[in-house]
Amino acid sequence: MSLVIRTLTYGTLLVALVLDTATEAGSRGVQSEHPTRSDLASGIYTICPTDTVLRPGRRITLIHGLVNATRDTTIYTCYSIEGSAWPAATSLGDLNPLPPGHSEQFPIVLEAPDSAVAGINWITWRASCFTRLGCTYAITVPELVGGRSVRVAADRVSLSWAVADSSADTAVVFRAGPDRTWRRLGEVFAAVGDTLRYQDLDVVPGARYSYRLGFPVEARQIFRGEVDVSVPAIPLELLLLTRAGANPASGPVQLSVTLGDSAPAELELFDVRGRRLDRRRLTDGSGRYELSLGRALAPGMYFVRLVQGRRRQSLPVSRVQ
Repeated sequence: MSLVIRTLTYGTLLVALVLDTATEAGSRGVQSEHPTRSDLASGIYTICPTDTVLRPGRRITLIHGLVNATRDTTIYTCYSIEGSAWPAATSLGDLNPLPPGHSEQFPIVLEAPDSAVAGINWITWRASCFTRLGCTYAITVPELVGGRSVRVAADRVSLSWAVADSSADTAVVFRAGPDRTWRRLGEVFAAVGDTLRYQDLDVVPGARYSYRLGFPVEARQIFRGEVDVSVPAIPLELLLLTRAGANPASGPVQLSVTLGDSAPAELELFDVRGRRLDRRRLTDGSGRYELSLGRALAPGMYFVRLVQGRRRQSLPVSRVQ
């Protein structure tokens, strides 16, 4: 937590302190324009911030005030601040006198750590070493993403995260393997109340991965929504043929082929009359192949057939101008 203190002393009684919201650009903090007056002793009172929303990795300036409205009593102050989760107890100043008819104003910058847990954090500001003069208010950290779901197949991982906060409508998906080295996959977008969705087609059967979302905060990112995934191994009998590109589309037909064993396979392209237009033999063993068939295809419907031993699969595709 970073703290900024500014002390203003007035020769006459300060009846009300105007909040200097001075919120750092992009902090998304919220604070009322009217502070809360807390009468704690005859002629001595604090003016405190209202309850505030502060998102992880952000900061906000909150105004605390102390008024000595007595005519003949000097009070002594040594300010401190602490939180139920953060910040840790922190001393803000030495023992100082506050004469009658004077007041002090304290803008304090609170910054929610990147790792701040969603929920309510109670902040207590103490204005005196000898009394309980001060105030307590709530800093609410919102949950950025809610529930998440995962669908896993031997050739893909489909993920979705529920958007729980307006600041979480844009994120970057990261993936890590067993070595825990995180790699950027791509951006995802959603409206509030919707979901962030991503499909990872670059997976290895039998591998384990971790996924998480990175949310931009100033010049860095904070991470939420981590999930671990085990990709199933390919059964020996599996034969899988899928489109690797858009459909319909123009140009060659982009395909993804997964072979469960090392037997040779053959991939063929036919038109609607059954004429074979292209053929590829797959002889490099089991695993996943990314390839294309057909070059100068006229607009229309075509069929792809994959044959490996006694197993076969067919797939319709469309070409447009």
